Amino acid sequence: MDTYSHLSKENQKRAVSFFETALEKIKSS
Repeated sequence: MDTYSHLSKENQKRAVSFFETALEKIKSS
């Protein structure tokens, strides 16, 4: 269970940073 929740948090961070990067690209274009 701990491993699963840790993976979940890592995926969440990755998704957030991916989303932020996409937003920056939209703003700069």
